[in-house]
Amino acid sequence: MPSWRTHRIIGDIVCGFSDSKIDELIDIKYGHDSSRYDPAVLNQIANEVYSKHGEKGICYLVLHHFLDRFNDIITSELAKAHTLYESRKININEAYGLIKRKLIETMLTDKSNLLSAFSHDFKTAFEASIYFHLRKRGRGIRIADLLELGRRPPIGYDTVRMLIRATVKVVDNIKNNLDRILLLLLTDKISENTTDYKIRKFMQQLIAHITNHT
Repeated sequence: MPSWRTHRIIGDIVCGFSDSKIDELIDIKYGHDSSRYDPAVLNQIANEVYSKHGEKGICYLVLHHFLDRFNDIITSELAKAHTLYESRKININEAYGLIKRKLIETMLTDKSNLLSAFSHDFKTAFEASIYFHLRKRGRGIRIADLLELGRRPPIGYDTVRMLIRATVKVVDNIKNNLDRILLLLLTDKISENTTDYKIRKFMQQLIAHITNHT
């Protein structure tokens, strides 16, 4: 995952706000990123964050999960783009374009991130929270479950609406600042010094491309 320092820098860009205490809640107190796929935990953290920081805190909460998933997606897409680049099927600009498009696409359709559904509408977000809740329980959907969840949803209606507002803002601001964000994420990733030498060199070329052409 990106460092908390990188989370905070991007938080200031996207939300105009950052707080390491929120990173702690997400990554440590409730189990690493569990609020990305457990609606009950998301509901609990969202209400805790809102009580202390209001909607700017919810923005940062949502952003944290998108950035952690970006890290996974970048790792996967770097390998694919590098293979195409090495075989001279694409140039560095096209490689960068592939990674950017995949990030935007996944941001809106990510089945590993409950908050992706909150970038759409209330019905989509509410149904996704129920689906993730039932999937976590590891059993099929029963009528009794649906009736109970209709009465006591895993995420309250007001919290769903609040998360939708924050997610739409995060998605729009990420799109508008994607070059800056990718530059920060790639720089952070290369500092980990855990990737293959060829991939590290490829990341350096991408960083140079972003710096020189955006």
